[in-house]
Amino acid sequence: MAIQIETYSQDDFLQLRTDWEQLQTGKEMTYFQTWDWNNMLLRGVPKDSAHFETLFLLVKRAEIAEMIVPLWIIKKRYRWVHHPMIYLFGQGGWSDYLNCIYNDFREEIMDAAIDFIQKQHPSIPLYFTSLKEHSSLYRYILKHYILLTCIQRDCVSL
Repeated sequence: MAIQIETYSQDDFLQLRTDWEQLQTGKEMTYFQTWDWNNMLLRGVPKDSAHFETLFLLVKRAEIAEMIVPLWIIKKRYRWVHHPMIYLFGQGGWSDYLNCIYNDFREEIMDAAIDFIQKQHPSIPLYFTSLKEHSSLYRYILKHYILLTCIQRDCVSL
């Protein structure tokens, strides 16, 4: 079955509530992946600008939501970030653990999401930081990519 990816901006976030609340019940999810936490964070984030964009990917298979990938895209220098990069939303001390939102992690769903991100933003590296070490996403990253150790924190750059 084909995988579809829908994009939602910061302004469209409320449209994700039903799918988000169904996916946030997965056993690997923490409070930092809940609708309530992310909705609260969004209220404190300035609207998208020339410097950054908040983007949510809803990944579906057969019209069924499989995963939400919350992204924060830094387009040019912004606060502590000195060059363009893409993080999971919540980066920067707002959330103890970052993750995508899913009930059951499926590698092919994550493959499709990463492929989509890299095609949409080919010149901006994708970083995964603050992942829970025993999560499926962390194990996926270790299996498919090289873990880079940054001075401030462990991260993976794709």
